[in-house]
Amino acid sequence: MFNIVDCNISALVIGSDGLFQFLSNLDICNVCKEFVGKGDCKGCCKMLVEIAVKEWSKESYFCDDITCIVVFFKERN
Repeated sequence: MFNIVDCNISALVIGSDGLFQFLSNLDICNVCKEFVGKGDCKGCCKMLVEIAVKEWSKESYFCDDITCIVVFFKERN
């Protein structure tokens, strides 16, 4: 265990293999950066799923299940 306050972490993304099949951790972080300042977890989830579906459609005629949960952490002052 670690104290989240002592780390430089602003988001937690939990997803199914359908999300991570074509999106790297860096890809996901870059998407989160667009939404974390606005505190828009829902928008971030929606964008991640849309990108994953788009990437799946390039490779296959079917799409695996894509589940995504995003949590943003507020900085303590």
